[in-house]
Amino acid sequence: MADLPPRFKADLEDSLRADLSANQATQAAQATQATPSTCQTPKVRRWDDPPEEEPAAPPENITTMVFVKAGTIRAAPAELTTLTFTPTDSHIVTTARRPVSGVTRAGSFSLVQYSPLTLAVWSATTGQRVFMPYPEGNSIFSTDYPSEGVCIEEGDSTFRGFAFRGPLPAASSSSSSSSGGSGDGMKDSPLIVACPFLRAQSVSAGDWMGTRMARLEVYDLARARGSRLLKMDSPLRAPVAWSPDGTLLAGVSVRDPSRVVTVVVGPNTGSSKSAKEPLAGALGSVVLMGHTDEVTHLAFLPVRRGSGKGKGAVALAAEESGRALVSVGRDGYVRVTDVVSGRTLRRIEIGGRAHASILQVSHDGRFVVTVWGRDVVVWDQDSGSVHSYNLNAVRQVEGWPLCVSPDCRYMAYRTDDGFEVCDVLTGQFRGEFPCKGTAIMSAAFNSNGTRLAVGDSGGWLQMFEVITQ
Repeated sequence: MADLPPRFKADLEDSLRADLSANQATQAAQATQATPSTCQTPKVRRWDDPPEEEPAAPPENITTMVFVKAGTIRAAPAELTTLTFTPTDSHIVTTARRPVSGVTRAGSFSLVQYSPLTLAVWSATTGQRVFMPYPEGNSIFSTDYPSEGVCIEEGDSTFRGFAFRGPLPAASSSSSSSSGGSGDGMKDSPLIVACPFLRAQSVSAGDWMGTRMARLEVYDLARARGSRLLKMDSPLRAPVAWSPDGTLLAGVSVRDPSRVVTVVVGPNTGSSKSAKEPLAGALGSVVLMGHTDEVTHLAFLPVRRGSGKGKGAVALAAEESGRALVSVGRDGYVRVTDVVSGRTLRRIEIGGRAHASILQVSHDGRFVVTVWGRDVVVWDQDSGSVHSYNLNAVRQVEGWPLCVSPDCRYMAYRTDDGFEVCDVLTGQFRGEFPCKGTAIMSAAFNSNGTRLAVGDSGGWLQMFEVITQ
């Protein structure tokens, strides 16, 4: 530097000082951008923005549940669309839609899409089929397939057109047994079923579907040849649900499917009919109109005593008397309503992309589980909290939900290779069973989750013993 000309030396020192100042300014600007001030407005994320972090992969499958096949039954010549255990676990109930040839009536309508849905009952221990009555005139198909079972009306594949009455409380059962012959229909029986349907009034060449009237019939299948307990014309259709004490039947209104109507069921006191039909029904005075679209699922909460904090006197009274009804509608709402006063006790809104396919209320009434497509929603009735998840986010393989166990612990779903079972609360994998050939169409757990029934598209019913670790 000493040998450089004075002017060149001065220019070089000035340029070095300028570069240092520029570097310091750049570093200061970068530090300011890295640490934004508290006054800066954070960026608002949009629903379609990519995630800030890569989502974690689903956990590995660790088998903690094993399925042992206990038996197989040829239940129907067609796919089993519905499968369930009776409330006492003594029998298995199946529904199947009989395949029909391509013959048409009135020249344009095919019978395939209007084939009847028939109900059949099987012993859960012996596999023997229970005799099914075939009421006269309960369907326009009543004389076509008399050996297939009771034809029931089902407006949509996501809900069933029948309801089995659960065990009656001890007080109700004892009081009805002391009332003599007129109270026989109110005695406790494991196979009392209510079937709403549309009865054909007339069929013409131009309108082969004819004029149809809503009718409700109740049968006791445990009696000889399935004795009919009740027959009445009522504006009520599926889905239907019994109250815990068996004195009230709730169903969807025929006139407006967004409304729920009730039928009060009691002993038939008429002298002329009491011997033939022990029960009588009367349309309830309260109409539930909380939903704005079709109601697809109904279930009563069980009788609960002291069922949580923060609930009002009306809600507690409804739950303690067994009058709290859970309803699910296509409007995306799950509601709990008092069927006596018609007041909504509580509700949640589900922003699902699909309609609900499953509703299950736990035995103790604490959890209400609904499935909307692959979205599982668990509603805690005590705390009011709602937990939800998507099966695609917690499972390694694609699954289609089939059923939730009555205790709301397990959920079975169909896969491409068979079926799997997971925990309802977490979606954690529990076990799987491969099924080759026909696809699994329906499934049902018994009340304590120790048995699983599976129905396929070929009409075969398979029974499994569930062994957990």
